[in-house]
Amino acid sequence: MKDKNKAKGWLPTGVNNLETMDSMFTYESRYLYYYNRMIDIYLSRFEWHNLPETVDPRYAELSLIRNGSAIYFRDSVIGDVILKTVGMANLNQYGVPIERRAYSDSTKYNNIELNDKNSVIIFNNYSRLPSNPDIIHYASQLAQIDMSIHLNLNAQKTPLFINVKNTNQSLTMKNLYMKYDGNIPIIFADNELSPDTIKVLKTDAPFLAPDLYDMKMRIWEEFLTLAGVSNAQTKKERLITSEMDAMLGGVKASRYSPLSARNDACKLINSMFGTDIYVTFRGEDEEVNNDNNEVGDDEL
Repeated sequence: MKDKNKAKGWLPTGVNNLETMDSMFTYESRYLYYYNRMIDIYLSRFEWHNLPETVDPRYAELSLIRNGSAIYFRDSVIGDVILKTVGMANLNQYGVPIERRAYSDSTKYNNIELNDKNSVIIFNNYSRLPSNPDIIHYASQLAQIDMSIHLNLNAQKTPLFINVKNTNQSLTMKNLYMKYDGNIPIIFADNELSPDTIKVLKTDAPFLAPDLYDMKMRIWEEFLTLAGVSNAQTKKERLITSEMDAMLGGVKASRYSPLSARNDACKLINSMFGTDIYVTFRGEDEEVNNDNNEVGDDEL
């Protein structure tokens, strides 16, 4: 009892036992697995061209994904940088803050006051919203389905409700069930164990794992479409370019807003700082080439 109470001492509020804690850790681990995968996909979507060496494109993308905006300016010591930003006041006619503040994870660059004459705000998309809530939403859904699959697979062990008449039989049945759960094909018992004194109720569960897995794949494809990443699982024969474009219409449409928002900012940056920066969607050229090279069976 002392050990159990000691174990409960570090449990979070509302958690009554270690089994519940184990379940929570399982969900958290699956959630973090999907969240980290999705963040990596979002971080690698766009390729920034002709950036100064002082600009970190990963940090820029991470700021856009999590905060919805970032800011480009020329620091007197470092040079050109892209950091996090927050608008302060005095919006212009298009709703862009004229006064803004730059900050980073370093305390040295934590409160830099700027304006529209010496900096450019980069927005994550035309909605000027972060992508992080979407990533959290899909990671949570996939983690929940993984948990359901895990529980359904465990249920296929066919748990039993065993009714015995006394405590002596209870211990015997525990030992027998351990053999049953261990997949032993033949279980031996002595004459004192009478089948007439034991009642077993099977609690069969339907096998839903395949359907749950199909749902998980559909949600994963939905997320990839939102991210603008091609996710066709099968390739039809004799697929021409126009058909491929129609099939990937949702994927390509998801790229327009974030890509255009970045390139709009690049135009302002180039005009203000004399740079030649632009952004492309990573792998887009390869997709175009693959589309143009598609041939049917009769053309081979």
